[in-house]
Amino acid sequence: MPCLVLLAAALVCDTLRQGDLVLQSPDDVQIAVETTSPPVHWPVAAAWQGHDLLVVEVNWTSRQPVAEQLKTRPHQIVRLRDTNDDGHLDERTIIARDLPFTEGILVLDDSLLVTAPPQILRLSDDDGDGTYERQTPWYDGGTLTYCANDLHGPWMGPEGWVYWTKGAFAEQTYETADGVRTDEAAHVLRRRLEGGPVDIVLTAGMDNPVDLAFFDDGGGLFCGTYFHHPGEGRRDGLAQLVVDGTFGKPHAVLAGAERTGPLLSPFVELGPAAPAAVSRVNAPQWPPLVLARGTDSDATNSEVAALIALAEFNLQRVVLHRLARNGAGLSSQHRELLAGNRVDFHPVDVLEDPRTGDLLVLDTGGWYDL
Repeated sequence: MPCLVLLAAALVCDTLRQGDLVLQSPDDVQIAVETTSPPVHWPVAAAWQGHDLLVVEVNWTSRQPVAEQLKTRPHQIVRLRDTNDDGHLDERTIIARDLPFTEGILVLDDSLLVTAPPQILRLSDDDGDGTYERQTPWYDGGTLTYCANDLHGPWMGPEGWVYWTKGAFAEQTYETADGVRTDEAAHVLRRRLEGGPVDIVLTAGMDNPVDLAFFDDGGGLFCGTYFHHPGEGRRDGLAQLVVDGTFGKPHAVLAGAERTGPLLSPFVELGPAAPAAVSRVNAPQWPPLVLARGTDSDATNSEVAALIALAEFNLQRVVLHRLARNGAGLSSQHRELLAGNRVDFHPVDVLEDPRTGDLLVLDTGGWYDL
């Protein structure tokens, strides 16, 4: 039976109830609680390094604005390790310190890339002791707005390029292969790991493109907020990664953006979900009986493009989507996998455990009030 494994800031016991927090899942999905000693405080993102889990940990000991945190650099990355092969991540070690507000991590062969607006930093372990002492800028977006959604990522694309996203509406300048481009729009961006020109994958009038996932055939999708001006149940969504596409919402930042038709929209409307993470799921581990009872017959009868798990920060749940090809686009069936009933339960990342195929869900808690 598939299992959801929860790594939580608020949970320090091995039950599904802590105070007034109740976690619920379908009958055919189990929930287990993963705890470490000392516990992980306010995790925001994670990535696997072999069978070790690297977690960005927010040290939220003050109410400093994010710009002040560029000076105080209070955050860190910890490594969680299973030391006795019992399936539990029982050891916690700090492997990177003195980081500004950090939102994502990508594991490379010899280093780490971490997104810490206004920059993406490359962290290096020069002496091989397992601690990443050296920090050098890999990319500098040049802006840091009040809620730090200027950069998200990074992710490794199927063709070996490093992807990231730009949110907020601060003006940034890009050195592209076709010349310099300056605008305030949201973007999905990429460039080669060794550096060089920035490639603008797509443009949007949305507030915050948050996370990407790729398919085996090289396509992909992304989630984000404010694809639409809020109304009639629409706001956030899941959208297909359309190269050179231009997405809504209609906004002045799109002035001058090239497009050949109407602004593109999400293929799944999420309302005010604030999607925080989208992750590929291994299909054999999660058989059809776990999937949604959707109303889209095309999704039922079409070729499955991918299974993805979506963490919905505002709606306090994790949802499994079965994606299918629908002509040139995508359609979806979905089913709720995990939901919490307390206002400070916020799933912020979800990723598959390479050891077991289970899903690991990070609960960042209720610290975020920027």
